[in-house]
Amino acid sequence: RLINTPKPPVKSSVITLEKETLEFGSEETSAKTVKVTSEIEWRCSTDANWCTVTRMDEKRLAIVCEINQMADERKANIRVDNGKETKSITIVQKGAGVILDIIPEQLDVEKEGGILEIELECNIDYVIDIPEWIKVRHKDHDMMIIKVDAYEFSKKESKRDDVLVVKAPNGESDHVKIIQWKKKQMKWKSFLMPYRKMKDLQEWQWRLL
Repeated sequence: RLINTPKPPVKSSVITLEKETLEFGSEETSAKTVKVTSEIEWRCSTDANWCTVTRMDEKRLAIVCEINQMADERKANIRVDNGKETKSITIVQKGAGVILDIIPEQLDVEKEGGILEIELECNIDYVIDIPEWIKVRHKDHDMMIIKVDAYEFSKKESKRDDVLVVKAPNGESDHVKIIQWKKKQMKWKSFLMPYRKMKDLQEWQWRLL
């Protein structure tokens, strides 16, 4: 006599996610959880190094984002896969907005000119309006290096000055006033590049002159 052994029920391959989109603020670093329903063992992954995903247990995953210091929002994709079906969670993190700030309001330089460093706080690509007697040798989001030409003053001149303007794509701007003096000022403060070692400064001067 044959005994029919019932077959085990076929597990559903369907994945159900509690949410398919999550939003984070630019400085929001606390974890957000999403419930996952799947009869088959599942795994999760992310396509962005600033967004991490962790499987907490068989029914939940947690997502954490790093602080977004850039101006614009950014997106990441969380993949949930059980081998037979794949679902995605779209992560949208807001941008910090435009940050554009030149630290010194004024730079003073002697008639011989020289290489100067301008400190910046900036999270966007920018353009520069600059006097013809000043040349930009290097720029990034943290600093700008400029070279001021030497100048022969007339008897009537005591200084020359102009403004270096940094502009963001959205129209925002900041500036620094640069004054070149005929005679050394008693309160003149040097902003020559404060490199850690003298050989670093000498190397930069050799490259930029």
